[in-house]
Amino acid sequence: MNIAPTAALAAVLATCLCGCQQRPDAADPDREAASTIDTDDGEAIAPPSDAPASRSFRCDEILVASRIDTDGGPLALSLSGRRLVLAPEESASGTAYADEQGNRFRFDGDTATLTLHGDPPRTCMPTTQVSPWDAAAARGVRFRAIGQEPGWLLEVGGGDRPTLTAQLDYGERFIEVENAEPRADDDGFEGTATDGTVVRLDIEREACADPMSGEPFEASVRLQVGKRTYAGCGAFLDD
Repeated sequence: MNIAPTAALAAVLATCLCGCQQRPDAADPDREAASTIDTDDGEAIAPPSDAPASRSFRCDEILVASRIDTDGGPLALSLSGRRLVLAPEESASGTAYADEQGNRFRFDGDTATLTLHGDPPRTCMPTTQVSPWDAAAARGVRFRAIGQEPGWLLEVGGGDRPTLTAQLDYGERFIEVENAEPRADDDGFEGTATDGTVVRLDIEREACADPMSGEPFEASVRLQVGKRTYAGCGAFLDD
């Protein structure tokens, strides 16, 4: 499914860039991290007594959706475009889940603690916000990437020759590449934008961290638009 630049998509991209990728000196303690957006249709979370079937949290800069499908079963986490499945483990307090890679999530009443491999623990508070990575996946986006200084956002749709769209330079420029050609030497794409600009997207499946928020991702990205080059991080949403 292609992601044509509909008014709805343009609004989502503009909201994310304008509200999420402010310059570091923006004096707004409640601003969103680079990978989060506000939504009007986020599901309200009722505070449960233990670990409910589904809850959403803000763990510092990361929005996390958690789900348990069966009593005593594993915990599925969705964060930063990734999916983690954690098994139950014994815990002196709260209800905890972990995997062999060192990722751990512990419920403690209304709050929780997220520990990702190699990172310090993050305190998680309940939220009704929906991760833009989950929202993009629901729209059929197959790959999504973000970058900083200047802030930019890219989405690649589905299909063998997908549409690639990007908001660049803090949302001041929009490009669209229809029928992007998959690259033979990596997971990237290339093509010509509707304004005639040559575009090349290089994707490497390696650990990447957002330079402003520190949010971890599964891929590093290099986007070349004409003579301009943008670097950032991204995730495959259809894996």
